[in-house]
Amino acid sequence: MAFAAINDDMFTEDVIADPYAYYGRLREKDPVHWNEKYALWVITRHDDVVWMTRHHELFSNAVFKNDPLPAYPDINESDLGLYEYVRNYQADQFIQHDRPEHLEMRKVVHSYFTPRSMESWRGFVKDAVKELLDAAEAKGRMDVMKDLATPLPVLVIAQMMGVPKEARAHVRHLAELLLNIGRGEADRMKPLVEGMQGMIDYVSPLVDERIVKPGNDFISVLADGEKRGIFTRHQVLVNTSLLLLAGHETTINLLCNGTLAFIRHQDQWEMLKDDPAARAKQATEECLRYDAPVKSIQRILRRTWRCAAKSCTRMTASGGLLPRRIGIPRYFRRWIHLTSPVTPTRMWPLALACITVSGPPWHGWKARKSSRRWRSASPRCIWRPSPWSISLASRFAR
Repeated sequence: MAFAAINDDMFTEDVIADPYAYYGRLREKDPVHWNEKYALWVITRHDDVVWMTRHHELFSNAVFKNDPLPAYPDINESDLGLYEYVRNYQADQFIQHDRPEHLEMRKVVHSYFTPRSMESWRGFVKDAVKELLDAAEAKGRMDVMKDLATPLPVLVIAQMMGVPKEARAHVRHLAELLLNIGRGEADRMKPLVEGMQGMIDYVSPLVDERIVKPGNDFISVLADGEKRGIFTRHQVLVNTSLLLLAGHETTINLLCNGTLAFIRHQDQWEMLKDDPAARAKQATEECLRYDAPVKSIQRILRRTWRCAAKSCTRMTASGGLLPRRIGIPRYFRRWIHLTSPVTPTRMWPLALACITVSGPPWHGWKARKSSRRWRSASPRCIWRPSPWSISLASRFAR
């Protein structure tokens, strides 16, 4: 068969280094592919993925609650109990719920992330970017991930949570532990659980305070949802972690992927520098399209589904890849290009299905803010792979 030669191991070094070549070939040869190694369907065509996200009667969001399969990539056998803790923790996130509960929870969260609300954060984000770039400039060199992309979202999210300055280093440490959810090492469960338990320990007393004396921060919004009977206390705690993880990961990936794209395409970098005011927004949208911060979504089948002449009957996780070229084959090998027409709305339904909390307007806006200053300095940027490089290429691991 045409797809028999495709390697089902999605976590080899080659796939992590260039996931688009692997999934592009998969989409060409077998767009509705049964992955025998990980016992899941992999859906790679844009139209199929969009259709999947819109048919809630067939595909459930509640993957962690209902997926009987073990963790993948494999974890240490001694950590299986920790994985059960992770499953129960993740299952209480509102993005892991189906309608109508999901819609009620989302309404509570959405009230905090309106465009007007996000606009009010402009001054704080601008100051945070300036502070980080000043510190990097004083050193005479800059690691984009370490010096900007990682600390920036923590600064902003901690402020949104109402975390005092003296506790931000602790919250940043917890955020780094939570990022293990997207890594592939066999021993990733221990630091991940440490981060989850640390968040519960830290946030619990804050929720108690907000129940009695609410403020204008995100924890107060979730606490109000608890008072109204929409969230349980555990759901309040894990959805606070979701804000920290989702906003952290998407911002890191967008800033680093975008930087890497411009390093590899210097002509586009020069074009951006020539007219930064006019091209800032377009550059951000193009980076979102070209190498999206979120690569995949997961669903679990409720019942038999027929697609591409196949009958998908297994009750297993169904992954949908968000392709680099938004699922349009003729654009698949197209370089990043600031003069190309950009239609970002085509990708939002997929991106929002992955991370509804942060949403593209938020992390895209932060990327525009962070790029305006350091692009004008014409830095000599080079690509040095490091142990963190996996996050620049592929975050497909669950």
